[in-house]
Amino acid sequence: MNIQTVTLVLAIFLTTSCIGNHQFADHSDRLPNIEQLEEARLATTAESAELGLLDMTWIPLVTMRIKRYGASEPLMPDGSTLSEIEAYGPLVMVGHHEEWLFDDKSDLYEQREQSSLLWGLWSSWSTKVRVTTGWRVESRQSLLWGLLGWPSTFYTSEI
Repeated sequence: MNIQTVTLVLAIFLTTSCIGNHQFADHSDRLPNIEQLEEARLATTAESAELGLLDMTWIPLVTMRIKRYGASEPLMPDGSTLSEIEAYGPLVMVGHHEEWLFDDKSDLYEQREQSSLLWGLWSSWSTKVRVTTGWRVESRQSLLWGLLGWPSTFYTSEI
């Protein structure tokens, strides 16, 4: 290995950052206990409670993972939001984002999911909203940066 390669490898590892104020447990395809997350958020300092719980790992041009739990956005109903972002490759070549919205009783009322491959060459969006009869699922698959698309809407009793 020449000195330039060694320098580049060292620079990548030195710029790797892991920041956050909470370590999220791996829940493997199920939602974490929202009551516990809310208690942890309220137990943090006033500044951190405003931002919410955050866990971020970033290796430039390789991967980025962000998990965040916090209060709902100002225009949304009272409650909380849990979001997870995963991106890989240079400039988010492959990305996936999921967001769960909870009401003030910690019940899930909306789930959003978005995936992108090759900077949007192929994309997928999905929104699941709780309605009185179950869930309304709206989704869209697109190809060629949105030139071709396949929307879908249906109702189901479970998600």
